[in-house]
Amino acid sequence: MDVSEIEKWRFCNNCSHMEKEIGVISAESCPHCGSPMWADSAQRIQMLRMRQVFATSSDRRSRITDESDDREPSFYVKQMLIDFEDGDIRDSYRIESDQLVFGFEYISKATFREINFGEKGEGGKNITIAGVELPRKGFSLCRACGKVQIKRGEIRHTTTCPLRTKESEENILDCVYLYREFSSEAIRILLPLTSLSGSERILHSFIAALHLGLKCKFG
Repeated sequence: MDVSEIEKWRFCNNCSHMEKEIGVISAESCPHCGSPMWADSAQRIQMLRMRQVFATSSDRRSRITDESDDREPSFYVKQMLIDFEDGDIRDSYRIESDQLVFGFEYISKATFREINFGEKGEGGKNITIAGVELPRKGFSLCRACGKVQIKRGEIRHTTTCPLRTKESEENILDCVYLYREFSSEAIRILLPLTSLSGSERILHSFIAALHLGLKCKFG
């Protein structure tokens, strides 16, 4: 919490555009796709940028032995959002065919934001972001030390937290989403909608095939 501050962000329900909110919102609709849901209060959420993370555990629990591993895996709702300006599209190509839809464009600069919306499961309000509606319950954090709260009603702090002796719910930030951000070049690929609809497996199979093709072509 010393290196990042809680930020207010506004998300589009239809596309991957998002903006850090400073003061009053300047547009009633999404600046990129025109969605009127842009101004809805449900699309305004609080986030914390991941810059520094500490993991704490007792020595006994951190050791790996030959005994069976009884730790329970946790699964999280994560989403990668990619934002860019039209002016950063440098080249575009497509197949001149009415039967086959395929093309790609080179984007010189794009912003990638990976957001962790908290553990999967029941609870949390349903929010639609970039066309995906999911329950997103977020994380509860101590506002001073940033310790993630695991159980409802049990307040946890680090050993050096100034609020350690002040057990109050007012010292807990509820429903915070965590994100990391970086900029890079990008290639956007246009594909037939029917080839990918309805299955994440088909999408990831295509990504794997693309990686294999790049490896075979360029080594």
